[in-house]
Amino acid sequence: MPVMDGIDLIRTAKDRSMNCEFLVISNYEDFNYVRTALVLGASDYILKVSISPEELTTQLQKIKEKLDQKQTHHQHEENSAEQSFHHQEQHAAWREYFTHKSYALEDLVSITDIDTDHLGSLALCEISFDWYAQQLETLPAPDLIRSTLKNALEHFDRRRIIFFSSSSTLLLIQEEELKKQNNTIEGLAARIEQLFRYYMPLSPTIIYQDHVTDLLQARKVYHRFQELLELSFYGELGTMNAHNVSVTTSIPELTYRELATRILALPTAERLSRSEEHIKELLNTCRQQHVVPDKVIQYSVHLLVELEYQLSEIPASAHDQLVECADFMRNAISQEELEQKAVDSMIAYEKSLISGQEMKDAVTRALHHYANREGHREIVLKGWIIKTIYALDSSQLKDLDRVAFTCMDKQPVNP
Repeated sequence: MPVMDGIDLIRTAKDRSMNCEFLVISNYEDFNYVRTALVLGASDYILKVSISPEELTTQLQKIKEKLDQKQTHHQHEENSAEQSFHHQEQHAAWREYFTHKSYALEDLVSITDIDTDHLGSLALCEISFDWYAQQLETLPAPDLIRSTLKNALEHFDRRRIIFFSSSSTLLLIQEEELKKQNNTIEGLAARIEQLFRYYMPLSPTIIYQDHVTDLLQARKVYHRFQELLELSFYGELGTMNAHNVSVTTSIPELTYRELATRILALPTAERLSRSEEHIKELLNTCRQQHVVPDKVIQYSVHLLVELEYQLSEIPASAHDQLVECADFMRNAISQEELEQKAVDSMIAYEKSLISGQEMKDAVTRALHHYANREGHREIVLKGWIIKTIYALDSSQLKDLDRVAFTCMDKQPVNP
């Protein structure tokens, strides 16, 4: 062959990724030559001196079948890729429709080809692990969640998983399909919860609703689900029927100004414990009445500002600490966290108001009340200081120790 031999031709074609097959017909009987041709991908190697029409026809037929298989496989891959792209496009359309209120129903229909006239009444169910994610718990693997849902839905032919992730999944099922299985969306939700409890040591939040008339109402129901999921701020929600739960933006009982006035009117010795009780009681009431967490956080921050406003003077250090507490409160992800930051802010207030004489008087009263009990004078006193004198800083604690044990040395203590 001019320019290059057969081996170089095969090598060049492979390097250029040319889709072809090679049948080597040669007079060379050298083993290394034959082996090189086969290693490079030649279909076979025939000697010219021994070739026959039948053998050549057979070899060419094999090569044709191999090329046909390649073409079929290539076409299948193209079809699969096209189907995958179409599926992803449909999946994205469903997600966009439910998560964005501005996404038109007509656009969803044009992409998914769904027949909205024959959907009938619908049921929605959302499974969420958001509470566990916020608590920094390890979420189950997506494959485990997927297989659990597949187990729960195995008998339902016409159902749709609108979107799926490790933290949230939305199911849309025609009620006609539920009736065929002698089931309800409530029963399906209970089944899903049962399976999750069986396969993993946790239970997701499951919110469901039936008698949804069409896809437009279904989107409204989904956005209401998101409002209800915010209530996980107060703790685990479990399984709930969205029909039976409503949220409110109204804080019960007192305004933040009234509560600030009431707290500041308390006797100094009782202010911390009583204000902590007020805050806990308020938050528990908000939890029972399903107050939107954003409103509770906003109320708590306003309370902080109002307390500082009603005080005539407050040290700069206490002000800085209150600002820090307010920032933490704005980012609180749970009732427990918000409650702790509110109590911390009250501690900052009380620290700023304690005078040296009040400190000495408090220690003296503590000595009379606690000392000599079971012989643990210093331990009991130290515990009382930390709990009752409002988490004083290191310099104040040293001063208290000096005052306290001077009092213990110089004056008799009555048990």
